[in-house]
Amino acid sequence: MHKYSCHIRGFLALLSFLTIIPTKVHDVFLAAEYFHLVPIVGFIEGVIVILPLFIPIPSMMKAILALLAFYILTGFNHLDGFADFIDALASRKKNEEALKIMKEPWRGTMAIASTTLLILVTYISLIVLVENKWYTIILAQVLAFESMFILAILSNPPTYQGLGKLFITKAKRPRKIMANIILMSIITFLILLLYSPDPVKILTLIIMTTTTLLIILCAYVKSHRVLGYSTGDVLGFCLELSRSTNLLIASILLSVG
Repeated sequence: MHKYSCHIRGFLALLSFLTIIPTKVHDVFLAAEYFHLVPIVGFIEGVIVILPLFIPIPSMMKAILALLAFYILTGFNHLDGFADFIDALASRKKNEEALKIMKEPWRGTMAIASTTLLILVTYISLIVLVENKWYTIILAQVLAFESMFILAILSNPPTYQGLGKLFITKAKRPRKIMANIILMSIITFLILLLYSPDPVKILTLIIMTTTTLLIILCAYVKSHRVLGYSTGDVLGFCLELSRSTNLLIASILLSVG
């Protein structure tokens, strides 16, 4: 019983770290130990995000509420990471100079424009998906959160002490990776049951998964060329880009299908 309560506490610590959901367990080190459970966090967030979709209001209002839920639930932290990394990429600086730019409190034109475009794409995609396509929104959220864990496994940890280094280091443990693979396999199987037997939905799932892997690869290459490693901001960048792109792809495919 003690072992299971420890796992529950670890997950609650992770949920508290990645969201504003009050779990009363605030332990960053424990959260890092259970980083491999991040797909469940994505699933829970996805379920909360789709709740406004069942309110009898116009689609545009549903999309606005879902959009707000995306960012409010995470305290805008991942969106902030997205903007920080865009600043570093736009500066064309490398290593310590690029890291210094990421830590600056102000935002450049490229970061502001990119963040605005990201939010706009997400909102427009949600308008299409809010009517009877809620399962795709949950899938996009699960894949987005999982992208952080996969990127952490692949990445070099930062050379300085910080939360990014802690989470990336913990993610590389073989037992954690295996547990994450099993967890994602279960979630994917359940989603496949939900998607089948519609071939368009199956195709959408395959394309969204492939897109997520390509975005992870892109984030890895860019971060290691610019910084030599990934940081917490890069993980947030990967999450936001993955979610927005997948929602756009799903909205196009499912509207055509």
